[in-house]
Amino acid sequence: MLEAEPEPQLQAPATRAPRTVNALAEIVGEWDIVRFDNHSPPRLDNDGQRHAYVDIGHRSLRFAISCNHSGMAGHIEGGALTPAAVDKSTQTAMGCGPEREARDATFFSFFRARPQVGLLPDGRLRIWNSHHELLLEQSSRRRLAMGPPLSEITGIWRVVSFMQFEGRDQRGQRGWGAMFAPGRLRIGGRTLSYSRCPTASLRVTYTSDFVLRRDSGAEPATTVDCRVVTPAPTEVEPMLAALLTQSPAAERVSNNRFILRSRDYAVVLTSEADYQRQFGIYAADWERHPG
Repeated sequence: MLEAEPEPQLQAPATRAPRTVNALAEIVGEWDIVRFDNHSPPRLDNDGQRHAYVDIGHRSLRFAISCNHSGMAGHIEGGALTPAAVDKSTQTAMGCGPEREARDATFFSFFRARPQVGLLPDGRLRIWNSHHELLLEQSSRRRLAMGPPLSEITGIWRVVSFMQFEGRDQRGQRGWGAMFAPGRLRIGGRTLSYSRCPTASLRVTYTSDFVLRRDSGAEPATTVDCRVVTPAPTEVEPMLAALLTQSPAAERVSNNRFILRSRDYAVVLTSEADYQRQFGIYAADWERHPG
């Protein structure tokens, strides 16, 4: 797993005092965990999904740090995060081993212990009490710290997994594994293409915020007709081809993997060598007979 550069230690509140937050409305949005006490989790898991976050609404929070997901209804009172009188939030119950489960328990209970909430001068959010400290950064900013240079993603890549986002807020999703996209995705200096959908080849510009922005063409579609392909396209490949037209953003997932994420879809990519290590024993068959 690619580790982010070590985070600088927070200075004492006396020299870098946070501004008190008086209402959740001041900090609504998606926040990624930079550090909880001495634990600094990666931004994305191996499937390219956020799994170390605190997403804040006007009257509630959703959060996870590595294993299970939870949340709570609440508000800020006197600068402290305060659970609602009636908190009907639920929690997933996956078995993740003693270390991660213990961290989950500590992390989840921390939010209900009336921690203080403050905004630091650099825009990060600090939540703390006498026992624990949580440091958060807006997801849109933290993503940029994980953006790869073009030289790192130039080449031919294999699909590890594919996701389709659903719902008005795109929080819902469907997922497929590597067998549903047996072709090769190619990123050149100015081109982006998928081998099993020739109609999806296009020219792009890699921007300073790590987006493969299409240079021209019609409005991005939700599917692309992948014609003259044998065997016939799988259900995923027309959507994967559409992802390329939607100017996807790139982000590192690990040393071997990165993700392209667009308006409607996301695909996790890896090298041929890493793909063969994980899927090689099965790959030959499903590449001959995909779908």
